[in-house]
Amino acid sequence: MYCSRLFANTKSCCIIIPNYKRFQSTLQVQPQLAAKRETRRWTEEEKSKLIAEVEKHGTAWRVIRNSFPERSTNSLARLWYRMQLEKNVHKHGRWSREEDESLLELMDMPEYRSRWKVISEALGRTPESCMIRWRFNLDPKLRKGKWTQEEDATLLDLIKEHGRRWSVIANKIERSEHSCLVRYYDHLDPNIKQGRWSEEEDQKLLEGVRQHGFRWSEIVKDIPGRYAVGAIARYRSYIHKQSQTEAKRTPTIDSNKDK
Repeated sequence: MYCSRLFANTKSCCIIIPNYKRFQSTLQVQPQLAAKRETRRWTEEEKSKLIAEVEKHGTAWRVIRNSFPERSTNSLARLWYRMQLEKNVHKHGRWSREEDESLLELMDMPEYRSRWKVISEALGRTPESCMIRWRFNLDPKLRKGKWTQEEDATLLDLIKEHGRRWSVIANKIERSEHSCLVRYYDHLDPNIKQGRWSEEEDQKLLEGVRQHGFRWSEIVKDIPGRYAVGAIARYRSYIHKQSQTEAKRTPTIDSNKDK
């Protein structure tokens, strides 16, 4: 710690530094450390070489590291994903197989695990998209496929115990939160209607969207027996059908008529 002593007569300040020799040595060492950091910067030749190695070996960083003896596997991965971010910022649409493999690989690294903001910067996706892709599709702990009778019984017991806290239920039943929610409302909830939507329900759904926007919890209050997720799915299917019918009605230009 530094402390100062003020002399009233001379109006000067004397600074007392404990362990001055150690402090002086750090001043001498710091420029050397800064010079080392500057030499560790990535050159354009190393970047082009990294691109060639990734094209050859994929993301096998341990293999690629043999061509970079002075670099670590983590530094190679960080540089590569940073370069990918510069090319693609917040991509949308379906995830590719390469993106899934990269997300699985990043989740195995301690410095990236569940740090969705850092992962999103590496993959060029939003943090929410990365989190949803992992929790609903790629997490190896998740069960997939048809629900068994034992799972249905366990789900009902967990709902009685914890209420509709889907995150808690999903961790105990080893299914995604969305899967548990949909399974309960689509098949197990006795208060929810099953089967197709009627024309009257469709009209109430459309009127609710016009009145409340996409506030689904408010919309389903006027549609007894339906829930928010089911209303979203029904509305999307309706919009999809409408777009298909409009596409069929639009006339196509026959190139033979102009000849």
